Amino acid sequence: MPTHYIPRKFFLTKGVGVHREKLVSFEMALRDARIAPFNLVTVSSILPPHCELVDVEEGLSHLSPGEIVYCV
Repeated sequence: MPTHYIPRKFFLTKGVGVHREKLVSFEMALRDARIAPFNLVTVSSILPPHCELVDVEEGLSHLSPGEIVYCV
């Protein structure tokens, strides 16, 4: 298993959630952004050289529900 991970592709997404309860609105925003089924880990926003921006559809096609996904 590698000791470090270097991204080769990334995608941008956004979502909106509105609810009187903060946690519910956050969950709704994750669903709207289509990233709710993943385990999200926050990292810095530094991308390596030659990291390719792909559209959301392609990016999501490389992910599986329950997978750890690094996000900014």
